[in-house]
Amino acid sequence: MRVLGFVALAGAALFLPAAVAAAWLYPGGTWCDPSAIGHRFWGNFVCDLLHATSLNGRPNPGATVARLGMFALIGSMASLFAGLPSLWPARRRVGVAVRCLGLLATLGMIGVPLLPSDRYGAWHGVAVMAAGGPGFVAVALALHAQLRSPSTAATGRVGVAALAVSAVDMALYVHHWSSRSDCSTLLPIVQRFAMGLTLAWMVASARDLIRSRV
Repeated sequence: MRVLGFVALAGAALFLPAAVAAAWLYPGGTWCDPSAIGHRFWGNFVCDLLHATSLNGRPNPGATVARLGMFALIGSMASLFAGLPSLWPARRRVGVAVRCLGLLATLGMIGVPLLPSDRYGAWHGVAVMAAGGPGFVAVALALHAQLRSPSTAATGRVGVAALAVSAVDMALYVHHWSSRSDCSTLLPIVQRFAMGLTLAWMVASARDLIRSRV
């Protein structure tokens, strides 16, 4: 399963430059300030980069780059869901649950870049929540196993922080989505912290897989 660690690490490594390039190419506009020029790190959602037309009304040349980056990130997460259970063979049921729920989450995640909110509206939110439910449970089970092993406990602690912030992010997202409000100044900020911590956990988990002898 070491190969899945390398795949996961490669996916995360590809996502970062793709996201930076897409942000640099983004013409501008946030949900709170449609007239903004250029990408706003604390104001734009990650998914804003997927829009064919930016929020300030100009064509977005970085949408394809953003979509490719998202697919790389999804591939990375799918590799972790498939590979991490090999690190705790004695917990077979947990491993099966992580793989099955991870597969469901991955299918939901695929819908996120394929259903950008500028073209598909509420269906984008449905895809986010479809991925979030099984994804949260799969990650929580993986973290429980990681924390019980001395060799992966440090990774598990990073994951707990990521899961906690991501839970806040999801709660804010559901409230934002259900209230049909366009502007949220807090949600993009929380999303950045959730994304950063999640990437840190993914890289650490990929490292654990690569170091394993399985």
